[in-house]
Amino acid sequence: MKLVRKAPCRLPQRRWRIAQTYPSKPITLVVPLAIGSTSDILSRTIGASSQAAGQPVIVDDRPGAGGTSALQQVARRRRTGTSSRS
Repeated sequence: MKLVRKAPCRLPQRRWRIAQTYPSKPITLVVPLAIGSTSDILSRTIGASSQAAGQPVIVDDRPGAGGTSALQQVARRRRTGTSSRS
């Protein structure tokens, strides 16, 4: 009985990359109502509790035009996933 030598099996080496923490930029909440409104107070409360994630949360109040100016502000921003309208 002949023994056949096989080439050693080589598994592809994977290079693991360290995942970046998300988000890497400050989070911006755009509020379409005036400062001191219920939406503003809730956004600031959520922002304060979310800072434990490691990134600051900026609440940007854009009152006027029935919320249209706030929506335009969010639409003009680059799509990085760190802007939201409350």
